[in-house]
Amino acid sequence: NIKLKFISIKKSTKEFFKKLFKMKLDRADALNKINKTILQEHGKPVTEYSLLKDCELDSLGYLLLWIYIENDIIVPDELDEVFFTEEYVDNINYKTYTVKELLDKLEELYYVR
Repeated sequence: NIKLKFISIKKSTKEFFKKLFKMKLDRADALNKINKTILQEHGKPVTEYSLLKDCELDSLGYLLLWIYIENDIIVPDELDEVFFTEEYVDNINYKTYTVKELLDKLEELYYVR
C-alpha cells in the first residue's frame, strides 16, 4: 500500500507539491541561483531583462548553467524527465534570448526546490 502511494505521488510530483505547499516559481530566488552559477563559471551577473549572452559565459559555462538549472534549481513534472533538452538548448538564439524568457519557461515547467 505504501509503495502504491509513492508511485502515484511520483507520477504527479509537480501537482502534488504545488497543492501541498502552494508553491510557485520564486523568480528572484531563481535569478539569484542562476547568477550564482554564472559567477562560479566566471561570467557576469544578469538581470531579468538582460540577454542571456550578457553573462559572457563560454560554451562550457553555458553547458554547466543548463545542467545546474535542470538538476538543482527546479523539479520537473516527472523525476526522470528532461525539459531543457539538447535540441531545445541548441535552438536558442543567444543574441535575442532574454533571462526573462528563461524565467518564464521555468515558471511554466517547474517550481523552485
